[in-house]
Amino acid sequence: MDLNNLVSHIVVSGIGMAAVAWLARSLISQWLAKDIERFKATVVSQNTRSLEELRAQLQLEAQRQQVQFGSLHTRRADLIAELYSRLFNLYGAIQRLLFQYRFREIREEIDRKDPGRRPESWVIRPGYEALNEDEQKDVDELRHLALDFHQFYGRH
Repeated sequence: MDLNNLVSHIVVSGIGMAAVAWLARSLISQWLAKDIERFKATVVSQNTRSLEELRAQLQLEAQRQQVQFGSLHTRRADLIAELYSRLFNLYGAIQRLLFQYRFREIREEIDRKDPGRRPESWVIRPGYEALNEDEQKDVDELRHLALDFHQFYGRH
């Protein structure tokens, strides 16, 4: 019976060791599962926080770009409006000068038809051979406006 006792003792000890090993394995698995869950929760919270920070940075950058390009478009619109204003002034000066030129042609045509109104050939006639004061003012204004328009266009 000694052998029988020894075998039963070994079997009982093996079963006890197996139960202790199974219990230890279960405890370690539960502890690791808790640790994994805690790690997952930490990773998820860090990921959420990082995602929100990235969203906030992207919104700030989008707003900065909108403000920057909005002001750029506003400036561009102001420059275009100023350019058209100067172009309109230049066009008006050209029209005035052309009107003066056409008026001069009409006067010359009238003088050709009425030879009694013609002065001597050596007399310089303002408005015919030379510019009169109004025409000179119009030419000077046109020159000034053209230079102003050219400089503005070159700068902007």
